[in-house]
Amino acid sequence: MNQLLERLLPGFLQILAMLLLVGGFYLPLLLFLGGQDPLQPGVSVLRLDYLLEFLADPWNLRVLGFSLEQAFWSAVLSILLGLPGAWLLTRYDFPGRAALQRFAYLPFLLPSILVVLAMVLFFGNQGWVNQALMFLFGLREPPVQFLYSLNGILLGHVFYNFPLAMRLIGDQWERISAKYSLAARMLGHSPLYNFLLVTLPLILPSILGAFTLIFLLCLNSFAIILVLGGGVRHTTIEVLIYQLARIDLDFSGAAVLSLLQSGLAIFTLLLLLKQHRKQRPIRQQSLPRLWLPDQLRLRRPEAWLGLAWLVAALTFGVGPLLAIVFDSLRQADAFTWDAYQVLFAERENNRFFSALWNSFRIGLTSALLASLLGAGLLIWLERVPLRLRAGLEGLILLPMAFSTVVFGVAWFHLNQS
Repeated sequence: MNQLLERLLPGFLQILAMLLLVGGFYLPLLLFLGGQDPLQPGVSVLRLDYLLEFLADPWNLRVLGFSLEQAFWSAVLSILLGLPGAWLLTRYDFPGRAALQRFAYLPFLLPSILVVLAMVLFFGNQGWVNQALMFLFGLREPPVQFLYSLNGILLGHVFYNFPLAMRLIGDQWERISAKYSLAARMLGHSPLYNFLLVTLPLILPSILGAFTLIFLLCLNSFAIILVLGGGVRHTTIEVLIYQLARIDLDFSGAAVLSLLQSGLAIFTLLLLLKQHRKQRPIRQQSLPRLWLPDQLRLRRPEAWLGLAWLVAALTFGVGPLLAIVFDSLRQADAFTWDAYQVLFAERENNRFFSALWNSFRIGLTSALLASLLGAGLLIWLERVPLRLRAGLEGLILLPMAFSTVVFGVAWFHLNQS
């Protein structure tokens, strides 16, 4: 019985995974882009004349340009903030280092709406930062008022993604052999020379890979832009697709934008895969990490710079999350558990337990199915000839390039049809 199960289970998982990939992703998407408008029977959703007319509209071109702009600067700022953290993790050992490494999984754990709430509570007009500055300097108006703008979007995206940049770059940096740094020292080169001409070229593939991945994530961002953007001026492709499909019921416009965004996302994903293949797996003996408290006692300037980054990053990364915790316990000027008592109270129309159960069962079921079906796809790839494997990997990873809004609109269109 066990032998029969071992023979049949991999094949069953492969078939199920392929059916889900085709029927759950490719079929709704192709039917949406190539189907008919539910409100105009006989008229295709995606038409060449509508595409040209749509691209001739300056407003639509501005939306496309702003989408690329905010994703670019979000990725750049995330790399700039994450790079010193990668250096700190590579060079020093200190209490809490393992926890800081786990902080890199933040983008995959926190819902985007929670990040929006954290930003508002910490950086908003009545947030912690403004209240502290108004108290310290006796100000009547909040001095920090950049939240609902492009700056607010960048702030939310950098908060979300700089730990990811820190981890991806740091993993490659730790694999660099110690002999390069030792050779540079023996030749009398400065640490700056060593970084620019030795270390930077070796970690450049991981920097480009992290930039591409973060750019893709920010290009597909929705909730952060919708709330922190501050209005139609900062509309992106993602937000406009949602508006056209669900509010204006303009499926042709939504299809055009979905096609354009899909093209951009696929191009970015191909760059990411190409960069990943270029990144050679090196594992050599790296320099031993120094104990940061000892270096601080010796008054090493680079150690104090590392500590300054650590304090700033923790304030920026943990402060907004702590604001959620403390504000949930604060009512007026006192701390109380009243909000939690109301939340867990047995009363009529209390939807908390229903929402909690829905979240738990959907998350658990999705995790189990994704793990099993992912194993099925992996078995399938192992049995495919090597020359076909790269193309099939791209088809399997393609759903990662598409936003949840495009995917949801495709299913909405399928349901309406």
